[in-house]
Amino acid sequence: MTCSWVPEERDLYLFDIDGVLIRVHEPFSTRYEKKVNSPGLMTIFFAGVFQECLVGKADLKEEVAKRLRDWKWGGDVDTFLEHWFGAEATINYEMRDLLKELKSQGKSCFLVTNQEKYRTEYLDEKLDVGALVDGLYSSSMLGVKKPNHAFYTEVLKRIGFEGDFGLVFYVDNDLKNVAAAKELGIDSFYYKA
Repeated sequence: MTCSWVPEERDLYLFDIDGVLIRVHEPFSTRYEKKVNSPGLMTIFFAGVFQECLVGKADLKEEVAKRLRDWKWGGDVDTFLEHWFGAEATINYEMRDLLKELKSQGKSCFLVTNQEKYRTEYLDEKLDVGALVDGLYSSSMLGVKKPNHAFYTEVLKRIGFEGDFGLVFYVDNDLKNVAAAKELGIDSFYYKA
């Protein structure tokens, strides 16, 4: 195994996207606020209605469209989202290669992430991350986000996994998510790029 921290004898492997498969340097909102010289410009949005977008209760395009003028963006919502998503699309090749290695060994691998539906589509279609795994589950599909225990149990239910949760190996860059999965008995690893 390329990565010594990955156990070989597991029935199922789950990987987060942002901070694991996708490198995260500085959040888009922080970079954008610096660019337009408006610190805190997007804070209320990301702490508020964006959380509803993450679980499919609000539509990101509709919510962003309402704010483009205040955010000093001269284009349309699709151009803004393309700019945003493209700024957070750097593949972590170590993790990509690990997923390929696991798949070549016949292991079941899934991506599990807190994402709203348009970024989920972007990651799957533009970056083709879905081709690396057996499936992708996002919070917007499930109606619940990590670290809620229901996120993990719903993922495992949809996958059809009925085994011992200790036979699931999960990788995330957020300690709260790792702790929540461990509380369910999932073998979890904190990944820090």
